[in-house]
Amino acid sequence: MKNIYVGNLSFSTTEQTVRSLFEPFGTVGRVNIVTDRDTGQPRGLAFVEMANDAEAAKAMAALNGEDVDGKTVAVNEARPKKAGGGPRPNNRVDIEERADPIVTGIDRSTVRVRTKADAWAEERSSVERANAWWMAIRTGEGVHIHDWGSC
Repeated sequence: MKNIYVGNLSFSTTEQTVRSLFEPFGTVGRVNIVTDRDTGQPRGLAFVEMANDAEAAKAMAALNGEDVDGKTVAVNEARPKKAGGGPRPNNRVDIEERADPIVTGIDRSTVRVRTKADAWAEERSSVERANAWWMAIRTGEGVHIHDWGSC
């Protein structure tokens, strides 16, 4: 089984269009048009699985650089997916990840060990305090100079 990367596709290219490109060269297993996870719109690339490696090599050689729906496509053997990736910014972080210890406040006499969960909670509470302070200013509740100490 050979996994093939097809890049620089038009956003209007369909799975059937990609499948019909590869079928003259052999048996096509699966075609996956990659879409954006937030919008659902195509990202301009696809992956094609072909059962026979020789047929896949012929397809890659013949289709690389060809014009498909007005765009010149790149067709190569797909590289293995990298491990990890991790959470997206501003998404919830797994509890285990936040529980790893981190060291802060190093000086001659004190070493304070906190968990990532502690740091995350402190950062969140400081953001909440800053938001409350700005809302007080915007609503005219009157913020005095001594309020700076609570931020």
